[in-house]
Amino acid sequence: MISVPDFHSGDEGLNPFTRSEDFLLFTIYLEVYRNHVMNLLIIFVVLFGHWLSDFVLQKNKQKPSRDKSLKTKIIKTLKHLFPHTLYYSLILTGLVYLLYLLNIFGAQYWWTIFLFFGITFITHFLTDFFITLINLTHLKNNNRHKYFVTIGLDQLIHYMVLFISIDILYF
Repeated sequence: MISVPDFHSGDEGLNPFTRSEDFLLFTIYLEVYRNHVMNLLIIFVVLFGHWLSDFVLQKNKQKPSRDKSLKTKIIKTLKHLFPHTLYYSLILTGLVYLLYLLNIFGAQYWWTIFLFFGITFITHFLTDFFITLINLTHLKNNNRHKYFVTIGLDQLIHYMVLFISIDILYF
């Protein structure tokens, strides 16, 4: 017969923490686990917000411009990008603010939400503007591989900016 050691003997009763150090280690473990889960939640919310605002809600997809003039191409690009970037930035800032209200993570100063909006708006606008101009050349040359490589670069830049700005402003 196998004997099971009795860890709950004496005055402790059913208390699993026989020493105060055990309780301290357990609370540290729980805090580390909570932080890990919260970090994953932040990542998932940001990824969802990016997907929602950059793909799902962008109904006015930019069509390849057939115009010869670079000025006309730039004007059409700007007309498409400004509202898209505004919606994108508002949605992501709203989700980040929701995480702040739910006490998932906190900002040191209340005005950092506006800084997050500004960083998101400016970087997204500039990234999409230059990527669109580059991709007009790829579409003109019928080079689908370079087109999708550039789209991938666009997404990588967006994710990097989002996570770096959240890390700097909120942690």
